[in-house]
Amino acid sequence: MSKFTFFKNSYSETYANGWIVAIAAFFIGIVMSGTVIWHFEEMRVDHLRNVVSNITKENANRLQSNINQKLALLYPLAAMIEHDGTIHDFDSIGKRLVIVFPNISEIALAPDGIISQVVPITGNEKALGLNLLTDSDQKAEAWLTRNNKRLTLAGPLNLVQGGVGLVGRLPIFREEKFWGFVLIVIRFPDIINTTLLSSITQMGYQYTLSRINPNTKKEQVIASSGKSILDDPIEQIIDVPNAQWRLRTAPTHGWHYQWFLLIEIGLGVLISILLGYIAKQYAQLKNYRNYLEVLVQKRTAEIAETRNFLHTLLDTIPDMIWLKNSDGVYLLCNPIFERFFGAKEEVIVGKTDYDFLEKELADSFREKDRFAIEIKGKSINEEWVKFADDGSSVLLEITKVPMLDESGSLIGVLGIAHDITARKSNEAHIQNLAHFDQLTGLPNRILLNDRVTYLLNMAQRKNESLAVMFLDLDHFKNINDTLGHSIGDQVLIEVANRIKEALRDQDSVARLGGDEFIMLFPNTDSNAAMYIATKLIEVISKASMIENNELTITPSIGIAIYPNDGEDFETLLKNADTAMYGVKSASRNSFHFFTQEMQLNLARNLQLDNALRHALKRNELEVYYQPQISLSDGHIIGAEALVRWHHPKLGMISPAEFIPIAESSGQIIEIGEWVLQTAIQQTKEWIDGGFAPMIIAVNLSAIQFRQKNLLTRITDILKEVELPHQYLELELTEAVTMHNPESVINIMNKLYEQGIRMSIDDFGTGYSSLSYLKKFKVYKLKIDQSFIRDIGKDNDDRAIVSAIIDMAHNLGLKTIAEGVETAEQLDFLHLHGCDEVQGYYFSKPLPCAEFEIFFKNFLGLPDNI
Repeated sequence: MSKFTFFKNSYSETYANGWIVAIAAFFIGIVMSGTVIWHFEEMRVDHLRNVVSNITKENANRLQSNINQKLALLYPLAAMIEHDGTIHDFDSIGKRLVIVFPNISEIALAPDGIISQVVPITGNEKALGLNLLTDSDQKAEAWLTRNNKRLTLAGPLNLVQGGVGLVGRLPIFREEKFWGFVLIVIRFPDIINTTLLSSITQMGYQYTLSRINPNTKKEQVIASSGKSILDDPIEQIIDVPNAQWRLRTAPTHGWHYQWFLLIEIGLGVLISILLGYIAKQYAQLKNYRNYLEVLVQKRTAEIAETRNFLHTLLDTIPDMIWLKNSDGVYLLCNPIFERFFGAKEEVIVGKTDYDFLEKELADSFREKDRFAIEIKGKSINEEWVKFADDGSSVLLEITKVPMLDESGSLIGVLGIAHDITARKSNEAHIQNLAHFDQLTGLPNRILLNDRVTYLLNMAQRKNESLAVMFLDLDHFKNINDTLGHSIGDQVLIEVANRIKEALRDQDSVARLGGDEFIMLFPNTDSNAAMYIATKLIEVISKASMIENNELTITPSIGIAIYPNDGEDFETLLKNADTAMYGVKSASRNSFHFFTQEMQLNLARNLQLDNALRHALKRNELEVYYQPQISLSDGHIIGAEALVRWHHPKLGMISPAEFIPIAESSGQIIEIGEWVLQTAIQQTKEWIDGGFAPMIIAVNLSAIQFRQKNLLTRITDILKEVELPHQYLELELTEAVTMHNPESVINIMNKLYEQGIRMSIDDFGTGYSSLSYLKKFKVYKLKIDQSFIRDIGKDNDDRAIVSAIIDMAHNLGLKTIAEGVETAEQLDFLHLHGCDEVQGYYFSKPLPCAEFEIFFKNFLGLPDNI
């Protein structure tokens, strides 16, 4: 056997054995790699599931907490009702709660299951009168609430007033008797936005929120981040009253990162191949040492290839990566870093920062390198840098760590820079949303609270004054109603800009919402505040041209001064608000300083408002009657019905005081209808009892007159009582008739067609148009008592009364004078042809029984008339 043959056979045998070892090593490597990959994948998935579980729990707990927080408000409200049978200051309490908890859209009381009070009333009018125990959509859960005698949460429901909400109902039992419900409606899906669910998709997750539908008994998704089906989601139970919700969360692209898994598998296969190859080489080297050099060269080439592969991986990382030695000389960098210097790696390596940057910036980088070396650990800082390749500026989070070799000697400093520009921008945007009004750009209430705390502390420390102004735009609602909310928004932006231009640098302004603005003026006394308010009114009142609409907006401003008008912000704000409403009640387009009298009047008005709500059912109201006398024959031809209020504790309350309160609170509708019903019923009883037929005059307020069912309600009462229509006279004030005269004419025509008489009350005090007066279906003008009072000594009043009588007669109308108190007044009116009179000269307004006595004993006019 030749030497060549021996070596050939040895080589063939070794080659074959080497492949056997290589294959065995390969499969061992595959098994080990697969085990390691699966182990790490399981660890990663477990970690991800823990992260998702924490996110799910956090959002579920936050949602449950937010819902329970809102529902907890029901218990103190229920306690008030259980104790007193009602909530005396429900509107005020409700409004404050709605302000504090903006996700509450409605707080309501439902005695016997019927909603009778709701806050806020605006936008929730349709909810009034809704019977929860009979309404097809709500009665099932309402009865369940009542029978179980505990708090329940229904919904999301389509609300009768529009929108979707969660309805919390708490049944109330007084002395074991069902009183009704107290309700809170939570905005949906707004309540979800109080959690982090609204931003969960940006984090790479999806969610669904579901409940068991009480009607179908099937699971119903009530909120979700998308339509796709979740992959093996994490589930968290949310316990709400009378139900359970399920929050499920899962990664958007599944639990396994396919591309990463493929890379791991590829690396595992590659490592297994390398392991098999090394084993094969090792087996061959045992018998063929001469063959070692060839194998080593091949292995070296493979290692170089692997190194190039790793370098390629490094280049694909989207962050800037570089390595410097201890002297600041670059050893390597990736392509992203090349953009920073605008040069290739081969140009950068071997040079320092001073070769590419200005000295000041290079010094800064070098100092941070030394700091990382000194602390022997990681240093992190943020730095704005400018890329040399395109000139773009980014904010980088730069991490530097010292690199050590196996012996612990310093190699250099490794740097990694991550672009955080977008993240910082998002954070700044979130801060802006939290602290600034998004329409006007002004600070909101949250930022204002921080500012006012600082200013109050400074004012207290320096013993200075602080002026708080509450500004509200006059008749702003008319702009929204007539021109639309888009124009209204532009008006608010224009007003905000004008306010900012008028303020000093040290002053502050914030928008509370709607058309309300709060301003703070440090070191400002009443004289300076008066000057500032005058300037603000002048600036804001200038005409604006918005989308071809020339608009003039006027403000009403209330002013409170620290410390005289309050030592804390809530008190100052409340008093400034009170002063502002004083402007609204007086003239508008002006400013008022807060006074103690305003506070007393406000307290008195609140007391009367609350008491008036119970006056009817407690029989505290009574109709008085003042006789009306004909000057032609001296007979009583009618009476005016006037409401009187006798409170058991406050005594007799003047109509001049409680009627405006009734009108502003809307109670005038119920009271006015009661007066109309009572007066018509009493007139019918008098006529049936033998009294000569007479006309009963009843006043109609502006609010009553604008009711859509006014005609139907009046005719229904007349039909029910069976009083002929011609014995009813409706008195309308001159101001009511001149508000939208065309609409007034239409309503008057319908009343006239029914045979109902109409007269204009307080004539001469308004601005009637004679052209409209001719079209009004009225038969009588009532001359206001302000002209009658001084008729004996004031020539102007005489001329006005004489002119009104002549004008009325020329138009075919009768006249009646009110407030007649002297014989001299009576003589003048009779002489100038006035048809009828009423006043204290004959009788004051009388209760029913006293009026009957007066009617029977009335002897007519004095002999000289």
